[in-house]
Amino acid sequence: MAGKDNVVYDYCGTVYCHCPRTNKRREMAFGGFEKDRATLKYRCPARHYG
Repeated sequence: MAGKDNVVYDYCGTVYCHCPRTNKRREMAFGGFEKDRATLKYRCPARHYG
């Protein structure tokens, strides 16, 4: 993702977010499918789960 240094993925395609405060790696939450762009959406776990 352009402009997002804390988002990474591994060789299996799992998307992770590194917390800027604690530097903990958390798996991003699946946010659905965007039909217009034919892409999968992922959301920050802190925002998605509260």
